Amino acid sequence: MSEAVPHHRRMAASTETVLSSIKTPSVYSIHRGVVKRVLDFGSFVRIPAFSFDGLVYPNQYPLDMPPPKEGKEVYVKVLKVFEKDGKPKMMLSLKECNQSTGGDLNPSNQHDEGCFADNDGIQVGAIRKAVCSRCGMPGHMEWECYVDLGQKELFTLVSSSDSEKERKEKKEKHHHHHHRHHHSH
Repeated sequence: MSEAVPHHRRMAASTETVLSSIKTPSVYSIHRGVVKRVLDFGSFVRIPAFSFDGLVYPNQYPLDMPPPKEGKEVYVKVLKVFEKDGKPKMMLSLKECNQSTGGDLNPSNQHDEGCFADNDGIQVGAIRKAVCSRCGMPGHMEWECYVDLGQKELFTLVSSSDSEKERKEKKEKHHHHHHRHHHSH
């Protein structure tokens, strides 16, 4: 089967009924909105000019800010407008807008289809600057951290400051009393 180019799968015209009958934002436009609900899988943001909420996945939260809180005003960029189960939906990004000015931080809008599932390669520079306060490793933030803190010795080669690592481990492990084996080679 020659399905080399997946992004040619467009919605059939029949599904456009709801979207064509209501006002929808244009893709990549930036709007001021209000966070309505924050759930594990993302946050719903209402843009006052439109009658339906958009969803911001956690991988579209700004890396240098804590996750959004309900009632907070934010700038959002529209990544996608689509229809699901007869209801209009929007996929939004917080991290592609400057949250102080509303400026576009990804004006070239270089996304591949996969960016809606994960954010590899988008703003790698910004991700590298982030340091996780949970495990102390750069490259991601606390709420994205999947490092098993028991596996910290894997990172001793990366971390030059052993004293800081020891202090962190003591703080994190003061209630676990299992012996720490091979912390330095």
